[in-house]
This record gives sequence, structure tokens and C-alpha cells, in this order.
Amino acid sequence: MADLEYLRAFLAIYRSGSVTKAAAYVHLSQPAVSGQLKSLEQQIGRTLFNRTPRGIVPTAAAHDLARSIAPHIDALESAGDSGAHGSEIEGTVQIGGPVEFLTQRVLPTLAPLVRLGLHLRVVLGETEQLLEAISKNDLDLAIVGQHKKVRNIDSELLYHEELVLVAAPSWLNHIPRKGEISVRHLDGIPLLVYSEEMPQVQEFWESVFEVEPDTRPGVIVSNLRALMTMAIAGAGMTVLPRYYCDLELRNGDLLELVEPRTPPASRLMLASTSRSQRIPRNRVVRDALLRAKVQW
Repeated sequence: MADLEYLRAFLAIYRSGSVTKAAAYVHLSQPAVSGQLKSLEQQIGRTLFNRTPRGIVPTAAAHDLARSIAPHIDALESAGDSGAHGSEIEGTVQIGGPVEFLTQRVLPTLAPLVRLGLHLRVVLGETEQLLEAISKNDLDLAIVGQHKKVRNIDSELLYHEELVLVAAPSWLNHIPRKGEISVRHLDGIPLLVYSEEMPQVQEFWESVFEVEPDTRPGVIVSNLRALMTMAIAGAGMTVLPRYYCDLELRNGDLLELVEPRTPPASRLMLASTSRSQRIPRNRVVRDALLRAKVQW
């Protein structure tokens, strides 16, 4: 059986996509974590990561191992590190945020606490309505976009959301194979957006091309899964958070149309009030999320 510490280090690498981030999470040096990974690969007789110019990529064996051990490692860490005894997590925590980030990052992180007896009530929404709910004490915690200071609400950085412009490989013939890509090279590729305001597209265009987008959207749908599915089907291009489409990029279902040296990013914040943080179960959830962000 593989050593528990090796498995813990492997899971940290798998989730963060970085030995450096994993080392910070497990409080070891980078060489020590690399050594643990090598020992684990020798024990199980499988290669778990392929090294590429863009970083480490999990193998099929890594995906299988992560699926089998993650629930058990998470439960052990939540029980031990957070000191989450029954009395501390008794009751219900009301948490809100964008559906995609909650689904991909937040709720899987909190699953071990649910197994220990925590009750969750989840509200899906946009930043303004979530902040209003926090201020009225209708929510205990919320994941929100970067915002102006709101009285009585404390916000902590939870995640840097890197944005990528993606499309199906079938659009490759519409852009140059070499040289820098400009806005004019994207003419003729339909734009798939989340809303009429196109906030992520606006941010990407202004950051990368230094202009505002002037293309009329081909599709508007307020769901990242729908946008990604349409992009994969060849409907056009869209701007997505990298965490949301990383697997599809690695599999070749999508390609990055532009790869800026400094990718644009938005910040996601963990919002709460001092009143809510006086409740032990809310502090346990907050601490679990702030620990997990190292792996994200």
C-alpha cells in the first residue's frame, strides 16, 4: 500500500497542477514533494504525470488514482486540520456564489465536512445580489467578483481566475500560424458570450488587444457549460476561465486562439461579515476554502 504522505502529496500536485503549489500546501520543500511523487510512482509502477513545456499533465493512471483516494484524503484532512468536531459544524451554513465555480471548486472541497455532519444550503447568483444577501445576513459566506468596499462586509482573495479565448480546432485555418494575432484575424469567427454586457470578453479584449470588442455576439447564454459545449461543436469563440476548460484544452477539444504573455485574470473573493465569522461552523468552512485555494 502506498504511503499516506505520498498520496497526500500526489493529490496536492494533481489538483494544483504544480509541484511548487503542492509543496506550499503540504508544508514541505519542492525537492521533498518531487521525491515523494517519484517514490509513489515506483511503488505503484505507473507514471502519474508527463512533463511538458507548459507544466505537468496528469496521465490516465493519475486520474484513476485521484478519483479513488480523494474522498478519503479529504475526509482525513478535514477531520484533523480543521478540528471540525460535531459541535463545531452543527447546524447549517448558507453559502452563495457563481454556479460554475461552486461546482468545480467549492462544493467538492466542502464534501468531507458534509460527511462529518455539516449542513449546506447553496444559493446561486451574481456578485451584487450575493453581497446584498450577505449584508442582510441571508447568507453566511459568498464567493463574489472583485467589488467596491461594502460596509460591514469583509472580503478575502480566494482565486485568480485566468481568462482564455478558445474555439474548436476547426477554426485554426482562420488565424495565422505564425506571428502575433490581432483583432482583425478574429473577424468572421462568431462570438459566444455569457451576457449582453460581455464582461469577460470586455476584460480580455481590453487587456490583450487594448480595444473594446465591437463584434455583435452570435450567441448569448448565461451558462459556461453551454458556451463551452457550443465552442467545442464549432459554433465560434468564447472567453472562459482556464480552470473550467483546462481538460478540454489538454484533450484538444478546444484550442487557445491567443496566448498572451500576461493572461488577463479576474479575482474571486470570499465575502462574509464579522457577525457570521463568530459562528464556529462558518469559520470551519471559511478556513477549509482558504486552505484549499493553494491547490486550485
